[in-house]
Amino acid sequence: MPRSPEQELQAAQRELDQARQRRADIRSRRRTVELEGTEVADAIRLALYEAGRRGEEPKDIDALREKVTALQLAHSDLVQLEEGASRAVADAENHLRDTRFRHAPAIEQRLVDQVASLTEKRAELEAELGRVASAEHALRAAWQELAEAVPGCPDPIFGDAEAVPARRPTEPHPGISAYVVSADWPGWFAQVVRQAAADFGSPEAMRANGVDPERERMRREAAQPIGG
Repeated sequence: MPRSPEQELQAAQRELDQARQRRADIRSRRRTVELEGTEVADAIRLALYEAGRRGEEPKDIDALREKVTALQLAHSDLVQLEEGASRAVADAENHLRDTRFRHAPAIEQRLVDQVASLTEKRAELEAELGRVASAEHALRAAWQELAEAVPGCPDPIFGDAEAVPARRPTEPHPGISAYVVSADWPGWFAQVVRQAAADFGSPEAMRANGVDPERERMRREAAQPIGG
C-alpha cells in the first residue's frame, strides 16, 4: 500500500534523526579516545621525567606505548566512521529535501490549513482577551465607585496589570487623620479614622478621636527595632 506524503515525510525525518544520532554517538566515542590518549601521553611524559630525575630507566613505558598505539588505531577507525556517518547525514538531509520537493503541493496545502487553524485560534484568544480586559475595566470602575462612597478616600491607584488598588478604600491614610469620629459613621470607618489619627495624625487629632498621644508614642517606639 503506497504511503501518503505525510508518512514519507515522517520516514525521511526519522532517517535523518537516526543518522544524526549515530554521528553524535561516534563523535562522542572519538572524543573519549582522544581524552584517554592525552592522559596516557601525560603519564608517559611524567614517567620519563621522574626516571630522568632519579637517574633510572623508565618503568612500564612499553605498556603505555602499546596503549597509545591501540588508541591511535581506535581513533583512526572512529575518524573514518565519523566521516561515513557525516556522509549518511548529508544523504538523509538530501532525501528529506527531495521528499519535500516531490510532495510540495500536499505540504503547501497542509501549511495553508495550519494557517487557517491558527488564525481561528488567534481570533478566539483575542476575543477572550477582550472579555478579560472589559471585566478588568468594570472591576476598576467598581473600585472607583467604592472609593467615592468612602469619605476622604482618594481615587484608587492601580499598578501595571493590577486589579486591586495600591491602597484599599477601607485602609487608614493621612487624608483622614484629622477627621473627628462621628456617631453617624459605621463602626469600621470610625476604627479606620482612629487608626489613621494614631498613625499619621497630630496629638490634637489623636486626642479628638480618643487616642492617647503619649501611649501611641510608646507603642510606636516599642514596635520600632533598636537602631532602626
